[in-house]
Amino acid sequence: MLYLDSITLLYDNIFIMKHHLHKIAIVSSLLLVSAQIAAASDLWPATDKTGTQIAFYSDASGVVYHERLGTFFIVTNAGCVKQINSSGTELSNYCTSDWTDFEGIAVADYDSNYLYLGLESPQAIYEFDISTNRLSGKSWTLSGMSVATGAGLEGLEYVNGYFYAASQSNAKVYKYSVNLANSGAAQLVSSFYPYSGYTSDLAALSYSAETDTLYSLYDGGNRLVVTKGDGTYINRYQLPSGTMNEEGFVAVPNCPNSTTDIVITEDSGRIMLFSGFAIDTSRCLVDSDVDNDGVVTNLDCNDNDATISSNRTYYRDADADGLGLSSSTASVCSLTAPSGYVTNNSDTDDSGVVVTTPADTT
Repeated sequence: MLYLDSITLLYDNIFIMKHHLHKIAIVSSLLLVSAQIAAASDLWPATDKTGTQIAFYSDASGVVYHERLGTFFIVTNAGCVKQINSSGTELSNYCTSDWTDFEGIAVADYDSNYLYLGLESPQAIYEFDISTNRLSGKSWTLSGMSVATGAGLEGLEYVNGYFYAASQSNAKVYKYSVNLANSGAAQLVSSFYPYSGYTSDLAALSYSAETDTLYSLYDGGNRLVVTKGDGTYINRYQLPSGTMNEEGFVAVPNCPNSTTDIVITEDSGRIMLFSGFAIDTSRCLVDSDVDNDGVVTNLDCNDNDATISSNRTYYRDADADGLGLSSSTASVCSLTAPSGYVTNNSDTDDSGVVVTTPADTT
C-alpha cells in the first residue's frame, strides 16, 4: 500500500506541476500579447522612417503650417521668424534682438496676417504681422503655468478659440482665453496632461482642425501623443530613431486622404519632413461648407473664401524680372502670388539676368 500511495502522490504532483506550468504559459502568453499590443500602439505611423532635411536653422523651435499661404513658418530661439515652402526654400526672414527666447508659433485666423509667437520666459504671446514682417506691438502675459529654470513655455497652439501653451516643466497643457483686440493678460481657463504617464519635456503642440486632433511632442523619450482638441487621449507613438532634440511638430492638412506630410524641427537646427504620416480619415470633418462654394470643408483649401477652393501654383522669381522658374514652385491657397513668386514659368535664367524683349522698330 505504501508503494501504491507513493505512486499516486507522484502522479498527483506531476498533475499539479503540469497545471501550474499551463497557467504560467497562459499568463506568459497574455503578457506577450499585451506587450505586442503596447508596442504596436507606439509604432511611428508613417511610411517614411528617416525623413528628409529640407532646411537648417540654428535653435529651430516651433513650426506652423499656414493653410492660406501653403507655407511653413518657423520660429527660432534666437528670435527669428522664417518662412519656407515644402522644399525648404526661404521666402521671408525676420530677426529681432528684443527677445531671444521664442519657443512656439501659432495661427488664430488664416484669413488674417497675424502669427502668434510664444515666449518661454517670461511667459507671453507676441503678435507678428506677416504683411510687414514685424512684431505688431501687441502682446499678452501668461500666468499660472508651472515653470522651472530653463523649462517654461515650450509650445503654443490655437484650438477652437483658445490658446494652448505647453509647459516643459511638468508637461501640462494650459488653456488660455485671449482678447486679441488689445494687449493685456491672458485668462487661464484650465489645464490637462495629454498623457498622464508623461510629466516632463513637453516640447511642442500642433492642432489639426480638420480632424480635431491635438499632437503633443515630447523631447524626453521621443514620443508623440495624440488627443482630441479637448485633451481626450487617442494614442501615442515612438518617434523615428533618427530624430533628436525635437522642438516643433506640424501635420499638413490633407483630408480626406489617408496620409500627409509632417515637419519636425530640432534644436540642433534640422528641419525634417516626413511623408506618409497616417490620418484617421474617420475623424475628417467632411460635411460642412462654410463659404457655400460647393466644395466641402476638407476639400476646400480655404473654406472662408468662396473665390478659391484649391491651391494655385506659382513660380519663383528670385531676380525680380517678372518671369518665374519652372523648377521652383509654391503651391498656395491664394489668388495672389506670394512675395518672390509669379504666375508664369518662362524664365530660363533666374540668377539675376533680366530677360528683355527687343523693342519693335518696324
